[in-house]
Amino acid sequence: MKKNLFFAALAAIALFASCAKDNGETTDNGKTKNVYMKLEKAPSVRSVADKVTDYTVEFSSGLMYFVDAAGDIRKVFTIDGNPTAGSNLNITDLENGLGGIEVPETSKTVYVIANLPSGFNPATAGAYSAVSSKVLSAASQVGTITSGAIKGVVLYGGAANNIDEVSTGVFEATVSPMQVCNRFEITDISLKTDSHITGYTVDGIYVNYFYSERGLGVAPLATANQNYGSIAANYVSTYGFYASAGAGVFYDEPAAAATSGVVAAGTDKVWGYNLLAGAITPHIIIKLSNITVETGWTAPTGGTGFITVKGFNKTAGGAAIDFATGGQVFTVAAGDLAFALEDVTSVPEMGSIEVKVTVELTDWIPVGVKPVI
Repeated sequence: MKKNLFFAALAAIALFASCAKDNGETTDNGKTKNVYMKLEKAPSVRSVADKVTDYTVEFSSGLMYFVDAAGDIRKVFTIDGNPTAGSNLNITDLENGLGGIEVPETSKTVYVIANLPSGFNPATAGAYSAVSSKVLSAASQVGTITSGAIKGVVLYGGAANNIDEVSTGVFEATVSPMQVCNRFEITDISLKTDSHITGYTVDGIYVNYFYSERGLGVAPLATANQNYGSIAANYVSTYGFYASAGAGVFYDEPAAAATSGVVAAGTDKVWGYNLLAGAITPHIIIKLSNITVETGWTAPTGGTGFITVKGFNKTAGGAAIDFATGGQVFTVAAGDLAFALEDVTSVPEMGSIEVKVTVELTDWIPVGVKPVI
């Protein structure tokens, strides 16, 4: 596992004043200044998926916006591996440091956006607010895992007036692009000691209480929160965003019977979900069938039921996770999502178990958690 500092994607920009030059890029004084840019980035996410073991995030391509004090776009550069025009910057060149780039003198803020979904084309002129508020869907953040590294997740960074004059005529700014989502990884589902359950089948695993969309640079609105409540019929592949996004995005239906009390995603596999970061921590709903119990105990009606995970703690009974900050992988280790007969309810969102999540610091900031049931 690589222990690089979280996504180290720092676009360190030193702007050095140069002679005035009217090229029509601004509407005020027409002056420009030379820019020296350096991009420090890490090297080169679906459902029963490979575990994330290399927590780097690939910066495949992106946009760099220069914005004035009024919030208007003054210059946009494309960042990729094959620059074809003066407005394109090469990733490798930026890693090594690239100077001599002109931007309007009125530029006050720098924003960097990377790994935009196909067809997601933000504005390149006018008010920057149209860019930051452009709606990004949660389903677009599925990503891919190659050799354990997560690819295809949007990165966003920048803050108003982040270009500072560090000495006369010399300006600097640092932008730290960060993932707009977090990731849950569930290794297996098992039984607690003295669970009084002798067998069960996991029919489905469903994410509930998740954000379906957010503005590119704006936290999700409460109206985007999808809460399917305690209606059992809602937790099927044909309902709501489960149907529109497809398997492996917000749900899985393994229909797997327990072996020695355990249902696992597979060798070096997990049930993994990339979810938009926000103020609300998602819930995990597990649908069970074929529940059998020890002699003297009563099985749920029809042998079916639900487990609801409403909380994730960094240690058993410890502090809850912070889901508002993107770039975290919350890993539920083998044996940490365990339940007993008393945790099974007839409908979802009625009970709760706690789950521990493991914490490590890497590019994605993996966080091992303990579920709250």
